[in-house]
Amino acid sequence: SGTAGMGAVSDALHHLYGAAPDGRNPLVRRGHLLGWLALLGPLVLLSYTLTTAATGFGHRLLDSVGIESALAQFLVLLVAVVVTFVLDVGVVGLALGRLGGIRPTRGAILAGAVAGAVLIGLLKVFMAAVISWAVAKPQYGAFALPIAVLVVFWLQAMALYGAAALTAAVAETQVRSWAIREPSARRPGPRSSRRRRRRRGHG
Repeated sequence: SGTAGMGAVSDALHHLYGAAPDGRNPLVRRGHLLGWLALLGPLVLLSYTLTTAATGFGHRLLDSVGIESALAQFLVLLVAVVVTFVLDVGVVGLALGRLGGIRPTRGAILAGAVAGAVLIGLLKVFMAAVISWAVAKPQYGAFALPIAVLVVFWLQAMALYGAAALTAAVAETQVRSWAIREPSARRPGPRSSRRRRRRRGHG
């Protein structure tokens, strides 16, 4: 079910981030996951729909509605690709920032979300091409399409986990850099130490 899938994603992100398991009441956790499914589900569906329409059947759909100019078709498909990418970045960013038990820094989430959205987008384009091929050749696509779709879904899950690993690595690097800067910022420089000596001498 949808909540089981969201629970699997949440558990995997907890593990990748090194966070403690979600210790909330099972009913409360289920309601929490249902809420996120209700938010992310329509966005994911819209993203898949736009990708499939733009890359698999874009020119045919535009021809059917009367948009035959090559420039107009290019602009419409470009807008669809940009909107899809923004949706993917938002969905991956929300998952990385809200489902892992730990909230990384915004920079780390952005890096992971962009990388994950690029990989997932490429896989969606591949799946749209497979669907278009299956429609054109149903005698072969009827057997190949289910396997290809399952493989793409699995690869997209791996892409999400890779984005989570990148997010954790960037966040850890930022924490280490901040830890190095803080002692040096607190340590008095040569001018401040000289002033203190002068004050002590005058006293």
